[in-house]
Amino acid sequence: MIADLHLHSYASGDDTNDFLSVLGCRECYSDPKELYFLAKRRNMDFFTITDHNTINGCLEIANLEDVFISEEVSTYFPEDKTEVHVLVFDIDEALHRDIDRLRQNIYELTQFLFQKGIPYALAHPLYSPNGKITPFHLERFFILFDLWEGENGSRPKILNELTKNVARSKDFSEIELLAEKYSLPLLRRNKEISFTGGSDDHSGFGVGKATLLQLQLII
Repeated sequence: MIADLHLHSYASGDDTNDFLSVLGCRECYSDPKELYFLAKRRNMDFFTITDHNTINGCLEIANLEDVFISEEVSTYFPEDKTEVHVLVFDIDEALHRDIDRLRQNIYELTQFLFQKGIPYALAHPLYSPNGKITPFHLERFFILFDLWEGENGSRPKILNELTKNVARSKDFSEIELLAEKYSLPLLRRNKEISFTGGSDDHSGFGVGKATLLQLQLII
């Protein structure tokens, strides 16, 4: 099964980009229905939209075949307010409200998603919109996420390869020790990190540029 698991529509708005907000511009102008039919023409088996902190774009097309509701959630490390994006898949309106309530704290958010069995992935793991990803954050990523975005169509190939190499750099016994060291619950169903793929398209041109095979492993 093939799907683009990181895709934006006009519902993403301008609240995640200060520069665009000042200019009064939206981050994306793509129409959800047009994206859906474009993805289908490009042989996507399933379709979803991961707008920033909203499911409004998905709700516009929720009645169409092979659609499931997702979003890209902005969350934060309480220690230093570093912003991290989490792709959350196959949810509904009630779960979206719970997610929005918890998203200010990455630990509370991921524990909720894990306990509810909601599929979630760490988006562009080596990039934060408001700061640098440091070893402090990476060590906690290993504890909180067993699904990372390994193919992001808007990032250079070398960065995607680096992301996957970092994800494979620790074995499970090391990660267990990290969880013990930081007194954090180990939110891992799998010993090895798996990867998602998505275009991270904001224009409509790159739909399906990076896709995930074996979708049944995720949802």
